[in-house]
Amino acid sequence: MNSPPLGNNPCANNTPATAATHAAPAAAAPATDEHARQQIDTEKRFLNDATHQLRTPLAGIISQAELALQETDTAKLHQRIEKILAAAQRGSHLVRQMLALARSEAQTPASTPAERYDLAQLAREVAREWIPKSLALHKDLGYEGLDAAIVCGNRFMMREAIHNLIDNALSYTPANGIITVSVKHGTPAAGANTPDAIVLEVADNGPGVPAEHLEHVFQRFWRADEQ
Repeated sequence: MNSPPLGNNPCANNTPATAATHAAPAAAAPATDEHARQQIDTEKRFLNDATHQLRTPLAGIISQAELALQETDTAKLHQRIEKILAAAQRGSHLVRQMLALARSEAQTPASTPAERYDLAQLAREVAREWIPKSLALHKDLGYEGLDAAIVCGNRFMMREAIHNLIDNALSYTPANGIITVSVKHGTPAAGANTPDAIVLEVADNGPGVPAEHLEHVFQRFWRADEQ
């Protein structure tokens, strides 16, 4: 079967296709029962994660609301309402993250075709969205690196990833800390057919992750502090 013209692929480079590329067989479709089982497992995992993550902010909202109903001091009542708002905002943030997670697990290469976009521009846009919060927390957030960096991939999920990295950096960097978002050239991965790689980095001067915990950083919702 002939390969489609390179012009139909927004992320294709100008390198001629090899014979192996033309001859590669199509991947076999998963069995129906196996696909259904995977879908059920994904839904169960999502529900478990959602229940676990939302329990704390919801409990905070309920407890603070109950105390607010009994409060007669105006100043203390205002404090209770502020705590309710903070818990609601945490819950809303968690819902957004959970929905992004659900979308990412439901996506397949066929359902999410890659697109060309400017990663440097995207990183600057996301960083600017967090400037108000960084100023409120007395933390220095900025961007440095390439003016433009055209990459190929899922722009929406990359935006979510950058949001999560900056959010995490702001949460764990002390006051007057520095968070730097950068996009720069790097060393390509082994076997890559590109002259260089593009590296996205969100660096801060917070406590970091102890070496003994590094193997866990890609586990779902893992935190070094078990509390």
